[in-house]
Amino acid sequence: MERSTEQFVKEIKSLFERGKFVTIINRLDDDALLSYNDAELYALVSRAYSKKKIYDKAFKYADVATKLNPMSALAFLARGDAQDNENQYESGIADYETAVSLDSNLWEAWAGMGYYHYQLEEYAEASMKFTSAIRLKKDVAWLYNYKAASQYELKNYRGAIRTYSSAIAIDDQNPELFVSRGNAYLRLQDLSKAEKDYNKAMELDPEDFASYYNLGLLSRRLKKYSEAIDYFTKALKLDSTYLDSYYFRASSHRQFGNYREAIKDYERYLKLIGNSSSSRVILARTAITDLKKKIENEWYDEIDKTIKSIQEILLFEENCLTHFTSLSASRAMILEESLFRLSEGNFLNDTSEGRELFKYLSYSVVKYVDDDTIAKTYVERPFIGSFVADTKHDDLTLWRMYGKEALTEAKGCALTIKRQEFISNLEASLDFEDKNRKQDISQQNDRFTFYKVAYRDHDSFKIPGASTVQNERLNNLMESLKNQVDVLTSKQKDKITKLLNDIAYLFKIADYQYENEVRLVVNGIGFKKTIDSGVTPPRVFIKMISIIPVLHKITLGPKVERADEWAAAFNYKINELSPDRDQKIEIVISRLPFK
Repeated sequence: MERSTEQFVKEIKSLFERGKFVTIINRLDDDALLSYNDAELYALVSRAYSKKKIYDKAFKYADVATKLNPMSALAFLARGDAQDNENQYESGIADYETAVSLDSNLWEAWAGMGYYHYQLEEYAEASMKFTSAIRLKKDVAWLYNYKAASQYELKNYRGAIRTYSSAIAIDDQNPELFVSRGNAYLRLQDLSKAEKDYNKAMELDPEDFASYYNLGLLSRRLKKYSEAIDYFTKALKLDSTYLDSYYFRASSHRQFGNYREAIKDYERYLKLIGNSSSSRVILARTAITDLKKKIENEWYDEIDKTIKSIQEILLFEENCLTHFTSLSASRAMILEESLFRLSEGNFLNDTSEGRELFKYLSYSVVKYVDDDTIAKTYVERPFIGSFVADTKHDDLTLWRMYGKEALTEAKGCALTIKRQEFISNLEASLDFEDKNRKQDISQQNDRFTFYKVAYRDHDSFKIPGASTVQNERLNNLMESLKNQVDVLTSKQKDKITKLLNDIAYLFKIADYQYENEVRLVVNGIGFKKTIDSGVTPPRVFIKMISIIPVLHKITLGPKVERADEWAAAFNYKINELSPDRDQKIEIVISRLPFK
């Protein structure tokens, strides 16, 4: 006896629910389907083809289903599934939207929308759609995984950790989930939890490349360079095509003092990556040049080590710090979404900037020209960002000195940022991205650090708030540096000018020590240099990152006119751009009695 349409649909549905997609495909042909002429049947067959990634036939049958029954949510769900192609994501989203308008409880349509938005890098939308899917279907780990990945891309690392933890509660045998949660912990500098997750992933899958790679990155960050080298070596045995393993192993060899091994790895990396102008390629080439100098000149290496020790003492590691700027600059960064920028050291307002170190060292490199007069040789300087500790976000003296608008004091703005989020976003913006692995592997390179400024009084230096022991150690290192530089020839001095410029902007005269200044010093390698020819003299700067994802607090100066309106505009713009933000940004209107 011939089966009824209802019986046949029930049979196909049973096969679909049991994952028997090939059985469905093999059992049916166009003639068999035409005899039933049922929208739900066509939709189920379409979805079976989609599951096997045969999208042309999947779309064909889904399209028939939507025509047979334009009110079938399942038909539009099937046609949405069939458009899993980067050129069809937009139309796929439209089909899913139609499906949920017909049946809002169709969790797979919400999930499909989230997946397509994710592929389009529309992460805020993706996160919201996966949230809707999870409300309807709470026991599917991959929904949480994609929502967490979206939060990670939005820099909402705490939210991502919570969502990855929900996925792990459902599926604790998936090493990818532990790697991904470890990446989020690493971004938040919770190194012990990151290490625990990476080790768990390695325990679940001893052949998991990402676990070894990330443990290598983590070991680098902990300055355990020998361990890092071992992890990167193991990662390369599992996957020799992921070139960043060579790059970071080279960096670890460099820090460990294995200069020749570092050069070999940098050269392997450059050879394999081919013709590229990425930030990491430029850094690798620069590193090779620097390492060859160290091998050829022992004195250069010793000075470099002293400078690194000085930098280590001056590290600023508090959670937040504040940047005073004009109201128009804040408007550009927040309302107009312009990137935060740093000016080259030659363009700082104070002409004495960067000179205190050289005065202390009695250091100069001069060149005699034909008429026996002295000429100054131009030297590229690093790019400088000036900040203060968060405790000074509303300070009368700083409003007078730096919180200006069109030269009017106290009409500016103070932007308080989260230090680690700023560094993580900056590192991520320059990372060489391998799209196939971007969700599996954390890519961080420790290139950006904030430093306290030390203040010079004659031949003594002081770090505000530092212990006596720290200040004594700094002064001993400064004396060692002076002794090392004193014995150099003019030609040798010329070779270390760039090294000294890396710390030159970390020293100012004692008159400014009330500022407790903090600085970001970037050598500019890997950044495009922009020249603003609209001012005289022309100004050189580099663009960095969007400020909104890293903001902690905004403080409007005590003389800002109609401050409530500025606060409202900033608030709604931030909410529009960061709807999935983990913590709300505080906006403060200064009431200091400024005269």
